[in-house]
Amino acid sequence: MEKKIKVGVKYCGNCNPYIDTQQLFSILQNELQDEIIFTHWEKKPYDALLILSGCPADCAKRPQFSGPGIVVAGKTVDSFPIPEEQLPQVVKQKILSLEQG
Repeated sequence: MEKKIKVGVKYCGNCNPYIDTQQLFSILQNELQDEIIFTHWEKKPYDALLILSGCPADCAKRPQFSGPGIVVAGKTVDSFPIPEEQLPQVVKQKILSLEQG
């Protein structure tokens, strides 16, 4: 049995959301429950960090972490614009690519 990758999740304050980060995370949890373990960002150690910011300001404070990360900021993933309806799929693929090394 392969070891599942563990992903820490950090939200912004959602003061000016362009997207529903909780809904996005819920979709990711449902679709990746067999492959990925998600945990709160304060519960280290984890293998990767997912930052979920509701708007392009991306003001979520970053915890100290030197591993790979994925940043959703409004309708962008790692600074690339993504149509909102494609956000879950793009983030899912990025997480799975981390798992593959």
